[in-house]
Amino acid sequence: MNLKELFKKIKTRVSLYILAGIIAALLIFRAGMSVGFHQASFSYHFGDRYYQSFGRMRGGNFRGLGEEFGDTYGTSGKIIKITLPKIIIESQDNSEKVVTVEDSTTTSTIIRSQRDSIKSSDLRVGDNIIVLGSPDDNAEINARLIRVIPTR
Repeated sequence: MNLKELFKKIKTRVSLYILAGIIAALLIFRAGMSVGFHQASFSYHFGDRYYQSFGRMRGGNFRGLGEEFGDTYGTSGKIIKITLPKIIIESQDNSEKVVTVEDSTTTSTIIRSQRDSIKSSDLRVGDNIIVLGSPDDNAEINARLIRVIPTR
């Protein structure tokens, strides 16, 4: 039997389409599992370090629940310790947050004081800053933008 004759048969063609559909469905399912696993592992590690990062909830079980969660993708407060590339900030709720400053060519942190760009070495203990970035698995914030708030 010739290969061309085989593909001309309708049953063979339909079964190939069904097989291709099953393979595509399995690939999509596997991609969904991979994304779900990544999100679950981030949540698991973040939950492990929650009390270390944000402290215990005041007021018992669920009272004030919305107030006690920190800024997931940023924070603001006063610099209390600098050991570059890490900066420790005392936030407004008196919890300490660790911020990582990146100084590489591909992903560098933008640091601004009013309209001027400054270096991470120009930051001082006692400066009030606002940090925007993304959290990592260690419940630290990878800073993308740091804005120094001028003192009055």
